[in-house]
Amino acid sequence: MKEQSPFVLYRNPKEEICYYLPDKQAYSLNSWKELLDDAFVFAPFVISTKNPIWVFNKAKQSEIKPSAIRELKIQANPNSQTIPYIASKNEYKDNLKAIKDKIVQGAINKAVLSRIVEVENKHIDLSLLFLQLTEKYPQAFVYLLRLPDGQLWCGASPELLADYNEDNLKTMALAGTQLINNRRLEDIKWETKEIEEHSWVEKHLEEIFLKHEIASQKKGRYTSAAGKIAHLRSDYQLNCATSMATGILQELHPTPAVCGTPTTKAKDIILEQEQHSSHIG
Repeated sequence: MKEQSPFVLYRNPKEEICYYLPDKQAYSLNSWKELLDDAFVFAPFVISTKNPIWVFNKAKQSEIKPSAIRELKIQANPNSQTIPYIASKNEYKDNLKAIKDKIVQGAINKAVLSRIVEVENKHIDLSLLFLQLTEKYPQAFVYLLRLPDGQLWCGASPELLADYNEDNLKTMALAGTQLINNRRLEDIKWETKEIEEHSWVEKHLEEIFLKHEIASQKKGRYTSAAGKIAHLRSDYQLNCATSMATGILQELHPTPAVCGTPTTKAKDIILEQEQHSSHIG
C-alpha cells in the first residue's frame, strides 16, 4: 500500500523498535504554550501562522516491524509545496561572510547558516531510506513524516530537544564536532574552542532553568557518538509541571545547536541573511 495521509514514523536513540503514527486529524498550534496533549510535535525554525507547530496524537501510535515499513511504499508527492527560495552558492558565501563579520564585531558568538540544495526527485523509496538511516545512525533519533499540507520530512538527529513524561523533563547540551576516525570515544581530545562552544550551550540551558526557578540534575560533559561524528554532550533532567514544561520548551527552541549563541541575536541575524528560514524548518 502507498501511504499518502499525514503520519509519523520514528525510532528512538539506541532502540530497535520503530513506531508508526498515522493521524488524519493532526492539528496545528501557533505557540508551545497551547501544547497540552501527549503528542509527537514537529516545529519549524520560526513558528508563525503560516508555519505552525504540527501535533500528532501519540494515542494512535503502534509498534511497526521493518517488513511492514517496507510495505508502506512512501514516496514524495510531486504536487507538494514548492520551496519558497533557493540561494545560489555565491549568495550563500555572501551570507556566510556577513555572519563572520557579526562574530568578529562581537555581536554573536556563533550562528548556524543553512542552505537548500535542490535535487531531482527520482522516486526514492522513503520507507527504505528510513530503514537505512536507522541502521547507519543507531544513536540518533530517526524520523520520517508527512504533514497535512503534503510536506515530507526525513532525518536523523543526535540532539534531544525535550522528552517530557510524568513531570520529568530531559534535555541536553550538544556541541563540538570531530570525526571519530576509528578512535575510541575516550581517546578523543577536545580543543579549547570546542569546549567553549559547548559551555555556551550549557550556559544557555542553565539560564533558562534558573529563570523558571527549577533545579536540574546534570550529567556530563562527555563524548558522544553520532555515526562517524563525535560531539561533546551534557544531559539535564528536571521535575516540573506540564504548564512549566511548555514554557521551558518555548525557550529551548531553537537550540544553540541549530541556531547559535546568544540564540535571540543569532536567530535575528539568520533571518536577515536567509530568505528560506522564515518559510520552512
